[in-house]
Amino acid sequence: MEDLQRLLLLRLLVVLGPGVMLIWLYFGLNLADSPPAWTIALFWD
Repeated sequence: MEDLQRLLLLRLLVVLGPGVMLIWLYFGLNLADSPPAWTIALFWD
C-alpha cells in the first residue's frame, strides 16, 4: 500500500513539475519589467 502511495506521489510530481515551471517562467517573464517586486515575491516564500 505504501508503494502505491509513493508511486502516485511520484507521478503527481512528474505531472505538476513541468506545469509549475511553465507558470513560474510565464510570471517571471511578465514581471521582468519590475525586478524589485519579482525578487520580493521570490524570497517571500
